[in-house]
Amino acid sequence: MTPPAPAPDPAPGPVPSAAVARALEGRTSPTQPPPPPPGGPRPGERTLRLLTVAVVALAAALLTGRAWLLALAAAPLVLLALALPRAHARRVETSATVEPRRCFEGDRVTVRVEVAHDGDGVRLDPGVTLGPGLRLDEVVVGRSTVTLHHTALRWGRWSLGPVDLDVYDRGGTVRRTVRVEAAEVSVFPRAAQARFTPVPVRLPQRLGEHAAPQSGEGVEVVGVGPWVPGERQRRIHWPSTTRRGSVQLHRFAAERAADTVMLLDAFGDVADPVTGASSLDETVRAATGLARAYLRTHDRVGVVSTGGTTRWLVPGTGDAAFYRIVESVLDVRKDRAFGRGGLERVPPPALPEGALVYVFTPLSDARILAVLRDLQTRGRRPVVVEIPSGDPVVEDGDEAGELGLRLWHAERDAMRFALRDSGVPVLRHTEGESLDLALAPMAAGRVGGRGRAGEGGVTAPDTRVGLREYLGYWIGTVPVRVLGVAAVVVAWRPWTTVDTAGRAVPFVCAVAFAVWAAPAPDRRPSVGAFWSDRLLRHRTTLLASGVVVIAAFGERARWEGACAVGLLVAYLVTSETWPWRWGRGPARVWGEAVAACAGAGVVAAAAAVPVTGTGSGLDRVIAAGTVVGLAVAGAAVLRARWRGDAPEAGAPGD
Repeated sequence: MTPPAPAPDPAPGPVPSAAVARALEGRTSPTQPPPPPPGGPRPGERTLRLLTVAVVALAAALLTGRAWLLALAAAPLVLLALALPRAHARRVETSATVEPRRCFEGDRVTVRVEVAHDGDGVRLDPGVTLGPGLRLDEVVVGRSTVTLHHTALRWGRWSLGPVDLDVYDRGGTVRRTVRVEAAEVSVFPRAAQARFTPVPVRLPQRLGEHAAPQSGEGVEVVGVGPWVPGERQRRIHWPSTTRRGSVQLHRFAAERAADTVMLLDAFGDVADPVTGASSLDETVRAATGLARAYLRTHDRVGVVSTGGTTRWLVPGTGDAAFYRIVESVLDVRKDRAFGRGGLERVPPPALPEGALVYVFTPLSDARILAVLRDLQTRGRRPVVVEIPSGDPVVEDGDEAGELGLRLWHAERDAMRFALRDSGVPVLRHTEGESLDLALAPMAAGRVGGRGRAGEGGVTAPDTRVGLREYLGYWIGTVPVRVLGVAAVVVAWRPWTTVDTAGRAVPFVCAVAFAVWAAPAPDRRPSVGAFWSDRLLRHRTTLLASGVVVIAAFGERARWEGACAVGLLVAYLVTSETWPWRWGRGPARVWGEAVAACAGAGVVAAAAAVPVTGTGSGLDRVIAAGTVVGLAVAGAAVLRARWRGDAPEAGAPGD
């Protein structure tokens, strides 16, 4: 299978929101399906973050012998204990619906994923693998549903998904990933504008709207003739009758329907080097527009696509035939892939006797010339509608490139001349213009006579956020940045440690890092291959652990330790990422923060009290560790009796 040309830049759409950017993060290649998600529950990012800070604080206390550092370990452990759920969601079932399954380019497609589970309430975090030819406009997450609004940009059969749902418990401590398999949507091409329908010389014996050379029961007068016994006398030509003395009748042309066949060149897909427009896209749009114009006049229209597996549809009429034609055309490409090869001879059933054949081609593959020769050999004179593919780009001053471009133009001119010399009309259709302009040279007469024998890439979805949302993000993260910087300053104690310019440099660097790393990245959990990706993902954990490590150096007053504990707890609470704070309510969030500070205060007080006359040292550390265990156990008991598990008034619904 060969990928076709990249899609042209679509019309400017709505700026993607933060939820859309989060859902698409790390999933920009529709040709590379994401790896299967790990099965079963596993710790969430919040659990790993709080455990990391607690372990760093415990290690610092054991290595330095400063027991008050255990207060920095007690706070995240209490937060983690309060967040543990009563029961995990062991059974998670999903179902997806797509509306509509068939649409036209530019229409909206909605995917609704419903989640059924047991246990306590859950939080959903979707990750979307965007299919080609689609744009994700909006992501709406409810308690048990995820709604994705797409816009169809290109015709074809596109896969919607897959969608990976991260299912969290209410506290964000346990995560389970469920994959919703991809659904398929059929996007019909927007028909090019066309009204003019050229007529062949020979018309089949079918009632229609085109005047035939033969006499019949039509409405177009072609002459006057004598009355023959048996003929109706409704249309007497009185001037001739009076002049000749015998009855003379009007002669009318018979009205017949035309048979037309749209032959699509699908041997390849050529991209315009400047605009990126796809020749296959415009080929299908032009053929669809001309087919609709013929169907309006009650003619029969068939379709043949060459390239890969040769497909054809015998001529039909009416709206049903139009949609059958479109469905047949969609089989040319599935998810930006089409087959090479194919027959160079059109099957006889696809070409009725006397049918007018339109060949839509960019004239970029020599195999289409063999198809045209085969049509002429069989007595058909096709009409070639050339779809321009753009000129190759040549850099300024590249003499070899300019010479190659001239040879390329000469070769294409020779190809057009050879076709016209063999009796094949070659018309040029420009994207965005009406097909009537291209077919205008055929308005002088009818089409007839026997002819003489003779890679693209992938467009990644735009996940850039607009300037307004970017400024709103910075304004909204000012409090957490202030708390992060304040925690670093209190842990560093510049009023006692920074007395020279050399010591000021690392302090300024630490403050700058805190300003950057304080807000949590609004991205889905993922494992990057580079250290920069890991740093970006875990920067808040690194900042909180760094505060603990800095606080472990040097003696400090009790008020400094209390400030360090309070600022660390405030930062851990306010820097939590999007899924954890969604629907929890400020009362519960700050209630957990107060409980964490209380637990840290108990541990700090225990660390300050002499233990059996041993003074300071390892015994005090062990005693304080015991208090940490008691505080965590008490928090777990309180969590079991917590009344905040019911949905709060401010939680969003479906």
